[in-house]
Amino acid sequence: MSVLSKLNIAAAIDNANVDPVLTARARLLGHLGEQLKAAEAMVSGTEYRVKRQRWETNEETGEKVRKEIEVPLRKWYWRDAVGQVRFCLKVGNKRLPLKGDDTNIVVGDDKALPEIIRVCMKAVEAGELDKAIDQVVKARKPIGKKA
Repeated sequence: MSVLSKLNIAAAIDNANVDPVLTARARLLGHLGEQLKAAEAMVSGTEYRVKRQRWETNEETGEKVRKEIEVPLRKWYWRDAVGQVRFCLKVGNKRLPLKGDDTNIVVGDDKALPEIIRVCMKAVEAGELDKAIDQVVKARKPIGKKA
């Protein structure tokens, strides 16, 4: 009996048929999870950092090596001129329109931000933002095509 006969082998799946809105929704949920961790860290008075890969050149050998570094997360929340915390959702680095063309959620107090993010996550999971996600996804330029 061959070793490969023990494996469950199947045909390749064509990714062209995958719904881009579902893909964007899944990515948005992942990013919201990261934003939630950053918001909880902000409330507790610490900084949330994420690991990224970076290429560095070894000075002695001249060889390029990948190095893992920790960097602060790019936050989707900020403090406005009045001092209130605001939050926005992003898909593909574009702000998601939530009501008409409005993209900002006025949170107010720092301590309310984690709960606001949890509510946004529930809305994304329930499909309430699929129309807005579709709008942003359709506005993107196709990869590999010249404008």
